[in-house]
Amino acid sequence: MSGRMVRKQGVPISMSERMLAKNGTQTSRKMFWASRDLRGDPFASTALDVVYNRGLGMIENASSLMNNERLGVNLMVDYVRWVDRDYADINLNNWRGF
Repeated sequence: MSGRMVRKQGVPISMSERMLAKNGTQTSRKMFWASRDLRGDPFASTALDVVYNRGLGMIENASSLMNNERLGVNLMVDYVRWVDRDYADINLNNWRGF
């Protein structure tokens, strides 16, 4: 590991993604994760599998005891908050060296 420090990689929430999450519909959920995927969010492809009930997303949907659509919208809204909190952390200890 070298002593070089780099800012952590990530994709902040865009204004349009924020509006999609606020809308809170199934259509906005699909559009939100498609946008995140196009912008390089590493979590988005997994989320899209769940949204479209394909691949491993089928297993997740089948094992859920809750309303998957409502849960999916709630997770999208929570994800926006999580990413916002992550970007609000400007502590230099949160930089990663490699």
